[in-house]
Amino acid sequence: GKMSDRTMVGTRAYIFDTQNGEPEIPDDLRIEHYEPNTDGLYFVQLIGPPKDEWLDELNRMDVEIYGSYHTYNYLVRMNSNNEGVVRNLWFVQWVGIYQPAYKIAPNTTSGQMVVIVYNGSNVQNTLNGVESLVDDVLLCDYDPRTNDYRVVVTADESAIKDIARLSDVVWIEQDILGVILDETSSEIIGGIWTQDSPYGVAGNYANIQGYSGGGIIVAVADTGLGNGLSGNAGHVDFGTRVVGGKPYGTLPSWEDFNGHGTHCTGIISADGRASWGGTGVQYPTTSTATKYYVGMG
Repeated sequence: GKMSDRTMVGTRAYIFDTQNGEPEIPDDLRIEHYEPNTDGLYFVQLIGPPKDEWLDELNRMDVEIYGSYHTYNYLVRMNSNNEGVVRNLWFVQWVGIYQPAYKIAPNTTSGQMVVIVYNGSNVQNTLNGVESLVDDVLLCDYDPRTNDYRVVVTADESAIKDIARLSDVVWIEQDILGVILDETSSEIIGGIWTQDSPYGVAGNYANIQGYSGGGIIVAVADTGLGNGLSGNAGHVDFGTRVVGGKPYGTLPSWEDFNGHGTHCTGIISADGRASWGGTGVQYPTTSTATKYYVGMG
């Protein structure tokens, strides 16, 4: 049967049916058309499941596919001179400009936010433009898997629209650090056991029973560890037991900007007596960090 959502397209900001036209968006977040011979981002909707020969044809026309957005829809970067030609391909259902309004996540406001920038031929100008509009750039990491940059910035709400209007910006959203709800894990690792606990000593149950991680090196593949430096990685709970780390791909360091890798490493080998009393499940293991992920991991 016919798929009911075959002609739907959009992001978390706007989702619409191309058969009914584009949604109403603010005038200052709309591009009516690109100037001739100008590269820009577009939605391209196909008539059905993509075939290799269709994608090859788009590639021959220098249409760069960034990613899939909804059923049979792609976000692409192409020259405005090819827009009409692509629209007239027999396997193309619809073509529309990827409007600045589509790039802004709902409720994004002043503070720390994430800007995703496509790694196109104009990427450096776009990155420079982002930097000029924000208060501070906290992180700029390239991800070869998605061919884009994840830029963490602090900025005023008034800058968001200007950022969205930059040519290779794909998405803007608030950078919200997750709240870890770990009451169960805290009991397992001994986070609530202090000197005045019923067990009479600080530590976790495994240590109290005589088990120890001494002499063991544990590598945690996550978002990095602390400040990315050997010794204690900036956390007294690790003593001098952080022996190093390794960033993968194009990541410049194994510093943890998210906190998840540090949290997980602490579950394994922290000595919480140096701070508030909790102890890792395999204290006193020695730790090393590997960083595969950035930001929210």
